[in-house]
Amino acid sequence: MKFFLTLSNKLIIAASPFIFLMAVVVSVFTPAFIWIEYQRPGFPPDEFGFSTEERLRYGIHSVNYVTSLRNLSLAELTGPDSEPLYRESELSHMADVRTVFQSARWALAGLIALTVVQFALTWRRPAAFRDLLYALRTGALASIVVYSLLMILSLTIFDQVFYSFHQLFFAEGSWLFYTSDALIRLFPKQLWVDAFIVAGVAALALAVLFYFLFRAFAKRAAIPPVSGKTSLNAVRSSSRPDGAASFKR
Repeated sequence: MKFFLTLSNKLIIAASPFIFLMAVVVSVFTPAFIWIEYQRPGFPPDEFGFSTEERLRYGIHSVNYVTSLRNLSLAELTGPDSEPLYRESELSHMADVRTVFQSARWALAGLIALTVVQFALTWRRPAAFRDLLYALRTGALASIVVYSLLMILSLTIFDQVFYSFHQLFFAEGSWLFYTSDALIRLFPKQLWVDAFIVAGVAALALAVLFYFLFRAFAKRAAIPPVSGKTSLNAVRSSSRPDGAASFKR
């Protein structure tokens, strides 16, 4: 049991940046975010003619395809000219995006379940529970460092960050499209810049919040190390006529 708990704590620390960020991505990458982006002042219009209403219809359906647990289809979407909205290469990339997103969401669910199991196994074991809280606190602190670095990079060299992200998760060249392709027209660079900023700030704020929460809980749950514990019955003094203390073990 001790080995399992120790290994789980290390996994929680290592996975914390992913946990906070993916929790935010699942919450942010929704039709509501697309609606806000398309409607906000300053968002670039489609230079090839999609209206805001068309963008909303196509964009929301595309987001639902990626995030929904239902088996939706993009192949049935047609543009204003009644031709298929997406080319085969775009459909292939969107299928890859859906696979990555769904896999990441299941991984998030598994890590959250692991953390819940950890709480269930340790909440009556003070030392083990303290170790779990310390692991959660350390993971939150690591997340703060990672997100701060990513925010700096995203604000200074966004193109390189975006390129590296796609290189990591997708096959070479499978995510490169023409500016006239529907995928770029619906999800232009500005949308991704905004998404990175929103997700980064929200994940950073979440990590900071949980860092202070876990730190406070860890302090309350702190106990002396085993070697330094003193039994309540270890030392007892009683009054003696000469004022000396007697010791009973």
